[in-house]
Amino acid sequence: MILSLKFLTGRFHATAWGRHVNEGEPEWPPAPFRVLRALLDVWFRKHPEVAPSVISEVMSVLSSPPKYALPSARAGHTRAYLSQNDEDPSNKKLVFDAFAIVDRDAAVLMGWPEAKLSAEGLAALRLLTAELNYLGRSESWVEASVIEDRSVNWNCEPIEAGRKVLGEVVSVACVISPREYEDRPLELNVGRGGQRKKLSWFDALGWGSAETLAHSMNRPPALAPVHYVRPTNALNARPLERRTVAARTTEVVRYAAESRAPVPITEALRIGDEIRRNLLGAMRRIVGEDRLSSSFSGRAADGTPVRDHSHVSILCLDDDRDGYIDSVVISKPSAFSLEELQALHRVRPVHRRNGHALVLTPGHHGTRAKMLTPTTSVVSLTPFAPFLHWRPKRDGEFGHWLAQQVKAECEQRGLSMPKAIERVEPAVTRGRRRRWLDFRRNRKDDGPQPSFGLRLRFERPVLAPFSLGYASHYGLGTFIPE
Repeated sequence: MILSLKFLTGRFHATAWGRHVNEGEPEWPPAPFRVLRALLDVWFRKHPEVAPSVISEVMSVLSSPPKYALPSARAGHTRAYLSQNDEDPSNKKLVFDAFAIVDRDAAVLMGWPEAKLSAEGLAALRLLTAELNYLGRSESWVEASVIEDRSVNWNCEPIEAGRKVLGEVVSVACVISPREYEDRPLELNVGRGGQRKKLSWFDALGWGSAETLAHSMNRPPALAPVHYVRPTNALNARPLERRTVAARTTEVVRYAAESRAPVPITEALRIGDEIRRNLLGAMRRIVGEDRLSSSFSGRAADGTPVRDHSHVSILCLDDDRDGYIDSVVISKPSAFSLEELQALHRVRPVHRRNGHALVLTPGHHGTRAKMLTPTTSVVSLTPFAPFLHWRPKRDGEFGHWLAQQVKAECEQRGLSMPKAIERVEPAVTRGRRRRWLDFRRNRKDDGPQPSFGLRLRFERPVLAPFSLGYASHYGLGTFIPE
């Protein structure tokens, strides 16, 4: 017989018997004593029409210590200062709410391989489990069911004598069997004459903390602690990575860039690098160190660089052609997840050596088709730096080699092949002509890269701005509509 428990909120709120709530240690696995008393409560409140003899059979069969198949879980808790119902409203005490975090689709399986119930008993058990709404504290919404017997990889079992223990040992509140209880039943004083009456096993199962404390006992009479061995670090699993896509598809976010001291467009690569660093910091604050998005880091889960250009491109733009950065566009080939959008809206100002930070204010956002401009002619805003270096003997004529480098980059980015490629000089801004050599052309410890201004013409429209070449994801090699 197998009982399946799914926690609909992804949390199981409960404190193990014998542990103080403020220890912050959640119960794991769910104790049989808790489960049987919850089923007993469902019967008493919702289905009193079921005969007590049938319920007694169910409880008796399930009183043996079960085996568990535990999904990956991790411990968590909240802290709250709760009122003590005192006249002084400031009289509050710190209370921990500990819980085990599990995947909402994962099930805890409790198994009694040798257990057999009558047809009436099995029907009653199915009825009670279907009506069970929560287990533990009321926040632990549960979906319980009886499932067909099958082969299960049990990973949490009672410790057997003489067997080597491989894992963590934990005390689990189980239920004493009726036979063992009859050997040492609890006797209570009843009436004024001091007569003593034996408490039946079925009634003892209904005793909780209130009755236990009232009779100065250290545990309920039907509770029997059993030592189990569970997997090592059973409550220290790594969080599952979930990529939540926002309801509205967003592939491009555009920011207004403002500073008391305008930033020259020649510093586009350095600003793009700083924005990337700020985005990673925002992502850490949202999801933690272990779940950093490869869209921002540019690295896969194993630490290798992403080669398919699926990560973000951070492009600084000079909208009014005055030679200074006016806006920043951050785009990605696919939709941003909800966590990525949160990070994009929390990006901090870019600090500069002169003390005048570049403040980024999120503006428009949407799909690439909505936010980018279709065009058949683009020109360099920042210079294009090929990944490879030209070698005359190997590569032949320079112009032909440079065109091949551009076409290879366009193919990798999913752009159509340009029909014409020509070199251009930087635009004149405020009466001053800049040189491509004036632009920052290296990241980190790299040396300055040979870079060139280009004009590209296409047969079919492409969406611009876009970037190609070395450090193109951080602002170098940006092309804008002409």
